[in-house]
Amino acid sequence: TFHVGSSLVKPDYHDVDLRCMLPDDEYDRLFESDKGDALLLFLNAAISEWVAARTGLPIDFQFQRATEANSTFTGRRNAVGH
Repeated sequence: TFHVGSSLVKPDYHDVDLRCMLPDDEYDRLFESDKGDALLLFLNAAISEWVAARTGLPIDFQFQRATEANSTFTGRRNAVGH
C-alpha cells in the first residue's frame, strides 16, 4: 500500500490517497467476476471509512491493478508501514 497524491506535496489537500497495488493476477482473481465490481466498491469504501475513523484523516483507499497503476501514475509514492 502506498500513500500517493496531493497530500504528499500540498498543505491544503482534499484527502489522503492510499493505493494498494496488487499483482495483476491477484487483482483479477479477486475482482474480475460477476460480483467483482460490487466487491471492489465495498472494500474500497469500507477500508477508507475504517482508516479514516482511526486516523481522523479524510482517507481515499483503493485497490489497483499494478500494471495500470504503474502506467498511469508518475508522481511520488511513499510505502505505508516501511
